[in-house]
Amino acid sequence: MSRRRLAAVLAISLVASLVLAVPVGADEHTGDPPEEPTCDDPTPIHEINSVGDEGLPSSDMVGDDVAVVGVVTASFLDGLDAFFVQEPELDPAIEDSQGVMAYAPAEDDDAVAVGDAVCVTGTVGEFAGTVQLGWIDLEVLEADQDLPEAVDLEMPVDDRTELARLAGMRVDLTSAEGAMTVTQNYFQGRFGELDLSATGRLWNPTELYDPHTELDLVQQEREDNLNSWIKLDDGSSEQNPTPTPWLANGAERAGAQTGDVIEGITHYQHGNYRIQPTAPDDITFTNEDNPRPDGPPDVLADAHPEAETVTVAGFNVLNYFTTLGSRGAVSEEEFELQAAKIVNAITTMDADVVGLMEMENNFGTDDAAIDDLVERLNAEAGAGTYDYVGQDEPIGNDEISNALINQPEEVTPVGVPAVSDQEPMVNPRGADQERNRPAVTQAFETHTGDVFVAAVNHLKSKGSPCDEPGNEGDDDEWQGNCNGTRTDSAEELVRWLEEDDPTGTGADEIAVIGDINAYGQEDPIRAILDAGYHDTLADQLGEVYTYVFDGEHGRLDHSLVSDEMAERGRIVDTAVWHINVDEPAAFDYRRWNNPEDQDESEFRSSDHDPIIMGLQFGVPEPEAEAAFDDPRGRAMTGRTNIVPFTVTDGHDDPVVGAELTVEVETSDGEITEARVAERDEPGEYHAQFSTDVAGTTTLTVFDADGNELGSTTFELEPRPGTGRGAPDRGPGGPPSGGPGPRGGERPRQRRGRRGGQHLPRAAGGGSGPRARGDPAAVGAARRAAVDHPHRPRHRAPVVGAAGGIPDRVAGATARRMGLPAGPRQHRPPPAPHGGARPARRDPCPRRVRRRAGGPSVDLHRVGVTQGAGPRQDPGGAQRPQHQPGGARPPAVAGPALRGRQQPAVGRPQPRPQRPDR
Repeated sequence: MSRRRLAAVLAISLVASLVLAVPVGADEHTGDPPEEPTCDDPTPIHEINSVGDEGLPSSDMVGDDVAVVGVVTASFLDGLDAFFVQEPELDPAIEDSQGVMAYAPAEDDDAVAVGDAVCVTGTVGEFAGTVQLGWIDLEVLEADQDLPEAVDLEMPVDDRTELARLAGMRVDLTSAEGAMTVTQNYFQGRFGELDLSATGRLWNPTELYDPHTELDLVQQEREDNLNSWIKLDDGSSEQNPTPTPWLANGAERAGAQTGDVIEGITHYQHGNYRIQPTAPDDITFTNEDNPRPDGPPDVLADAHPEAETVTVAGFNVLNYFTTLGSRGAVSEEEFELQAAKIVNAITTMDADVVGLMEMENNFGTDDAAIDDLVERLNAEAGAGTYDYVGQDEPIGNDEISNALINQPEEVTPVGVPAVSDQEPMVNPRGADQERNRPAVTQAFETHTGDVFVAAVNHLKSKGSPCDEPGNEGDDDEWQGNCNGTRTDSAEELVRWLEEDDPTGTGADEIAVIGDINAYGQEDPIRAILDAGYHDTLADQLGEVYTYVFDGEHGRLDHSLVSDEMAERGRIVDTAVWHINVDEPAAFDYRRWNNPEDQDESEFRSSDHDPIIMGLQFGVPEPEAEAAFDDPRGRAMTGRTNIVPFTVTDGHDDPVVGAELTVEVETSDGEITEARVAERDEPGEYHAQFSTDVAGTTTLTVFDADGNELGSTTFELEPRPGTGRGAPDRGPGGPPSGGPGPRGGERPRQRRGRRGGQHLPRAAGGGSGPRARGDPAAVGAARRAAVDHPHRPRHRAPVVGAAGGIPDRVAGATARRMGLPAGPRQHRPPPAPHGGARPARRDPCPRRVRRRAGGPSVDLHRVGVTQGAGPRQDPGGAQRPQHQPGGARPPAVAGPALRGRQQPAVGRPQPRPQRPDR
């Protein structure tokens, strides 16, 4: 039969059904049985396989006998006992599916071939969600017909209804993002299925979003997941086929991707949309982004080099039972393989403390599972390497229990082992039976003498429901069954740990580890965090996972620590070791798996990934640090440059009242000291310095013990109009200025700009090099500078400074200067007999009288203006000008002064304003 004839037959049948409106079934008037369906009067396929109310394949004709005519698009008689038939002409206007599965278990594998035009008669039925024709009568009308055009199915779809319209039809599947990702391979060995996603890994919505405050995001995430998710099947219903499907195609681990077009038939069955591939050999997977890990993650890489380190792990061991035929292995062969994989995982992890879940609850018996495991661990790692926390009898009434093992040479159990078997923990809502496994808790002492507590948990699963009369609302639509029970138990757990001190040690550093059966944003985790605990994997949210269910990833296993443990800097790093979740279940110890896929490695030793946490103890108190800002304004020679900086301790808290020294290294290698002032904001300081040397300049902050806290480097520009740059040394000679204290050289004078006058650096002054000048002269100069009426408040703090200098700053400065720290004074104390005494403020600032009988000098007449140079006193000795707000120069000895200190000169300047910050 030609395609034209097939189309004509279908068209006539459709018109007849619309005009006559005769239903398939008994005659509505006579009640006579319906006529047998014939190929001359076929039923259009889209009337059989329609889209139901919930957007899933459905049919209103279930139980009716029909005949359909179409083209065979795929034959899986050797795998599914079925083939697919599709209407020969694709009509995009039709809203329902134009293809259907024909179930023909009695037919030979070669009864039909792809491209055959066939007439199929049978009964409309549904099986596991699939609309199909059963009890087939098959007639091949013509062979080698052109196939209907494949529909381009680009995922994610906007709505799952799009997939229902394509159920049973030929498609070319691609991803809008370029590749389909294996997001789950749990059933790869059992049923030959891979869960594919068009948008990378899929995440459980409540791992990412709070179901209370972000419910719209939770719902959107679930909808996006469904629109992105489809199963790649193997065209077979055989269980545990050999070889394991898709391994040879490169799908050896979840995260593998394919960018190939997947040709096949869209199919809905067992609650999932899937594609049955028609060219499976053309599909290849690569896994560059998620290869098998070479070893466990290094969670101690960032530990302090002087710290004592400890690792703590949580590991669900998937029913480690020495009682065969129970929940774990059913044979000795299975158990030996299971034990070898668990032992390899634990010894390779090499954690000092390991919390175990799903251990057989037969503690205290001759063949206790915990004894067997520790014996095998020591046989592998060396005698005495591992021990377990003493448990002499079963815990609770469940078949499985928690347990703790440790390496005695690394940590020592102290206090008493404790079990949270109280009613509010194991059965908080008064159910007919205990819901939660008791937590197993032990305190451990490190080599530094620090003590921490490890509490391993396994709360009620999401599987069986907990809603019952009197306990309505325990199950949650988004957080799973028994959410209320888990939440109540989590609250009781932290109360018990904090208030009851179950180990008797008083330790407040607590690590809650284990399988809490709640994702990261769900109520049980929130309850623990709200009690003051920290999620040590919170910084990796949406990146790490410990379990996968229905293709969605998340963390059922957790590592949560108390405030005290977190705030004391104990946590180095926490990581998940991805050795199980990404591996096909075909690699585990079960007897039904292919022996060629099984080995004794740690891979697929369980269905959960272990979590490993690195801790550090005995860490030296972190040192303070200084961070510089940019200089205020342009950094130039011949002026006072101000460079702000902030000092914080190792916890990033501001350091107030620090005794600091700032060294200034200029481009010629000379090192001097800047003046240091504390600013109004806690921990904020600034350094003041001036120099005549242009070029690269480095400022370095030191604390009172000489420890370097930080530095900054910048370029110092020559002051415009002066032409000054680096000093002219001459061939191999010292800088101009003559001999000084370093190597016989005299320190170069540095000029600042303040109030229109130059300020030569006084020997030993605040901006000079360390330990320069006579200490008495230094002290006199600094004391003289204190009481100047125009000293700016934001200048370097000195003892007794008036106006706005905190006492703590004055005291710190006094100690640095070798002076007694006392209350602030407006004037320095009287000088001893024969010494310099403080200068009086002249009532006429515009004139200075010569106390030795010299004439008074009008500053305006002698040209002391901005930029003016030094004056000559009558005795011919050059003396420096006083700069308002700066340090007063030391007294000049001479016959006319007789120990008197030179009076202040210069016009009072306005108080400088603090710049905006």
